[in-house]
Amino acid sequence: FRSFLSAGEGPSEIVEQFGPLRFVLDLKPDANGFALTVKRWSIWNMPLPAILAPKTSALASSDSDGRYHFDVEIGWFAAGRLVRYQGTLAPVTLAR
Repeated sequence: FRSFLSAGEGPSEIVEQFGPLRFVLDLKPDANGFALTVKRWSIWNMPLPAILAPKTSALASSDSDGRYHFDVEIGWFAAGRLVRYQGTLAPVTLAR
């Protein structure tokens, strides 16, 4: 799947768009990195009830070598786990 991230209105908000679904996420820093939680969501710009929002467990951190680690799980009360993905991104040095 493909999603698009942008800055939200608040200082700790990130907006993630999956097709017609839009999620406003709250970024909470911690000692190891940060976590994300769903604040609001909508479909085709129509707000949906917060109680029906998917639950997100999203953690991210970096290590001393500059690698970025992430672990994301998204679930929904009516279906259980929808998706879980994890991985590492490493910095790339571009040749000049």
